[in-house]
Amino acid sequence: EQHGPTKRSNLYKLRNYVIAHLMWNPELSVDELVNDFLKGYYGAGAVGLRKYFDLIHEEGRKLDERKRPLHMWGKVANSGFPNEMFEEAAKYLKQAQAAVAGDPVLTRRVRIERAMNDFSRILLDNVGAPVEVSRNPEYVNGERFKDLREAAQSYYALMKEDAHFLH
Repeated sequence: EQHGPTKRSNLYKLRNYVIAHLMWNPELSVDELVNDFLKGYYGAGAVGLRKYFDLIHEEGRKLDERKRPLHMWGKVANSGFPNEMFEEAAKYLKQAQAAVAGDPVLTRRVRIERAMNDFSRILLDNVGAPVEVSRNPEYVNGERFKDLREAAQSYYALMKEDAHFLH
């Protein structure tokens, strides 16, 4: 797995923080390092981010890598992660964003993590869907469409605010 400083992977700063500390002292507790980083970097949003982190790892342990190997060029739809995981993650990330409301620095940090998950949700919802589905009034007027439209708008706004968001 590549651990470079890319903004294209979720929780990349956490990963780099933990790896750097373990290289310095491999006896440190990973769990304590994760908690320390989340509290320091996300403030009040740390609780939601910890739930998000735990969810990803819990689901990751269930994967059979012989059938669906995880790698940096993999596609979300082929990752083996259930769609429900991304939906549950969205709830935790929304909680984290609500917890940091009013703090623009922390809000931006949480928005970036939320954008990674939202991007996956949008892709998964549209895998193999014909264009006609998105024109169906039942879908367009439903809660799912409204939720994903808000996610897409937030993602797009984040990219417009920071041209280097994906670099």
